[in-house]
Amino acid sequence: MARFGIRVRVEGIKVSKVNIAKLKKLAHRGIVECTAKSAIKVQNAARQSSAVDTGRLRSSIRINFTDNGAGADVGSDVEYASFIEHGTMPHFPPVDALRKWARRVLRDEGAAFLVARAISRRGTKPRPFLQPAWDGERRNYVQCVKREIRTALRKSDLKTRIRIF
Repeated sequence: MARFGIRVRVEGIKVSKVNIAKLKKLAHRGIVECTAKSAIKVQNAARQSSAVDTGRLRSSIRINFTDNGAGADVGSDVEYASFIEHGTMPHFPPVDALRKWARRVLRDEGAAFLVARAISRRGTKPRPFLQPAWDGERRNYVQCVKREIRTALRKSDLKTRIRIF
């Protein structure tokens, strides 16, 4: 899953927990909006670039919001999603699992053994779809969150320097 969030360090600040809670409350709504927009963009980009055979992987890419909407996980619960994203080392897959695929794609169910043998020699190449989707959106997300935190700082009366990384 592509997991994203942001860390913030506030330097030169000596304030009470009340002021920090106020800052968090002021920034939360904007951060939730940034997260939602970016999560949807990541989901759409991942769906567009995912490998498509039956469409099961593409349709399984979903968003799970965390931290009251301030964080999000975008990913798939399909058991083979990580094998597509990262590829595999050489291994001998079960031929029965490849028969349907060979019939549908190669129009020859008997070729399943040959495909399994090729995978046992070379593995499978990665075809990333989640990481590139996140990489394409990361800068926009970070800029949006920085903007929201700076806006919240202006509204909060806190005089401080902020470093977001």
